Amino acid sequence: MKTFIFLLSFFCINISFKDFKNQTNQVNGKKIALLVSVEDTIVPDYDSSDTQNGNRYRDNIEDLLYDNDFSSGNIKKLTNPTSDEFLIELENQIKSLNDDDFLVFYFYGHGGQVIDKNGDEKLDNENDIYDETLVMQNDEVLDDEIYSILLKYKIKAKILFIIECCNSGTPIKMLEEDQLAHDEVLDKSLKPTFDILYVGATIDGTSVPANLFNRVFIETFEDDEYDSYKDFFNELRKQMYKKGVLISVGLQIASQQFINQPPLK
Repeated sequence: MKTFIFLLSFFCINISFKDFKNQTNQVNGKKIALLVSVEDTIVPDYDSSDTQNGNRYRDNIEDLLYDNDFSSGNIKKLTNPTSDEFLIELENQIKSLNDDDFLVFYFYGHGGQVIDKNGDEKLDNENDIYDETLVMQNDEVLDDEIYSILLKYKIKAKILFIIECCNSGTPIKMLEEDQLAHDEVLDKSLKPTFDILYVGATIDGTSVPANLFNRVFIETFEDDEYDSYKDFFNELRKQMYKKGVLISVGLQIASQQFINQPPLK
């Protein structure tokens, strides 16, 4: 009889803990991800042989998310999307967010630069005449196009952008360190309400060897437990610098709460 009572008590405690955990998860919001790989492109001047194995690198990030309590049902993967397919899916994911949600966006492929046509690149630097791009299967997506989606939805959800490509300093108009990109635009309150952190594999105008960032990112993450994104990014910066590559980190429109929380939690 005592054994039965003990087992019943244990069962009830276990159920209560699960209920508490589920309630806590609901309060904290959902964790979702959009992971994009573009191995093959027909855009001129971009060699697809340089971006092979992109699906494997993307799946490395997926495995890392699984290890940090992301569920498979909340992870969306795109392979060689067209520019329209990419923008539609990005907007679908962003507009599905609630204030307490957390989105991880990852891109692997080519990153480029094109001559700026609307003049916004010159607002913060008169010598900057380029828009940065993410290269899709058929076309390039401008930083302006991504930024306009971020401006469109007035939500306070957390978003972590991980961009693994060349010219990955400002493809969503984020700038290295704590500086403000496009000061005049941001001063006019054309700034996303999202809580955004950003890390790019290199800086604008430079390239990064295939898989270097992916490998160092995962090794750095798994080598230690970090109390904050700030600590993790600082260590990642050191490890990439040892390989001769400067990464980009955007903290300027992230809250201190987001910056100082453990990565991927």
